[in-house]
Amino acid sequence: LYNNWDSAGTARYVKNAVSKKNVRDDEALFTELESRLDNVIYRFGIAPSRQASRQYVSHGHFTVNGVRVTIPSYRVSAGDVIRLRKASESKPLFANLKDTLRDHQSPTWLRFDIQKGEGTVVGMPKLVRTELPFNIGAILEFYRR
Repeated sequence: LYNNWDSAGTARYVKNAVSKKNVRDDEALFTELESRLDNVIYRFGIAPSRQASRQYVSHGHFTVNGVRVTIPSYRVSAGDVIRLRKASESKPLFANLKDTLRDHQSPTWLRFDIQKGEGTVVGMPKLVRTELPFNIGAILEFYRR
């Protein structure tokens, strides 16, 4: 699922998650990973894969609150508005974006307005263990060693 991060990067995410005192480690790690900008672009349905969304962000196709962001690991917060840059709207890559997004169902913590062409982070992701295709506890255990 989150296979495009290196070992050192993953260890840093685990370290940050474990350091949070008010949240369970697995929930904190899940929130850390889900709130990355490249993951949010993927969750909106704009990109066909996380790798593609990482590249879209790296190439500067998106703004967060009106500021161009080129860092895939940029952490979004509740209330952030994410938009495809005006200069990128005419690119063939995004030509059929409205048709693609019309049938896409984003998670409840994200909203995408097709008419405005912008997405909003309305909350933060909540961990639902039954929806995870991997064992987050095993990841935590491995990196705690």
